[in-house]
Amino acid sequence: MSDKRFYWIKIKENFLTSDKVDFLMSQKNGANYVVLYQCLCLKCINTDGELATKVGEMIIRFDEEKLQRDLKWFDIDTIRVALELYKHLGLVYIQENEILDNQITDNTIANATIKLVTFLKFCLIFI
Repeated sequence: MSDKRFYWIKIKENFLTSDKVDFLMSQKNGANYVVLYQCLCLKCINTDGELATKVGEMIIRFDEEKLQRDLKWFDIDTIRVALELYKHLGLVYIQENEILDNQITDNTIANATIKLVTFLKFCLIFI
């Protein structure tokens, strides 16, 4: 069996009814903004919340164009508006090095190897 890891994001029970998400949903493209935020969380799951990637010694930040290429379902204007809304709502902030950070924490991310996932599925059979 492979040692491949699976990652998932743990969200609070009231995520979809929180004031921030409620505000986003009240906007014209609100559902897109919420899904885009979840996509951003997934993109930085291995980078401590930073929307950047490291290539050799270089750190390449995810700008609007990079995000649009990676998240091809969203047009650039939706991404631009969403990022500004996220900043105003405190969902993301810009670090001194101009890298976006979505403040994702270790409490928000969980992971397991395929071996553990298989074991847990096996255990659930007997519960």
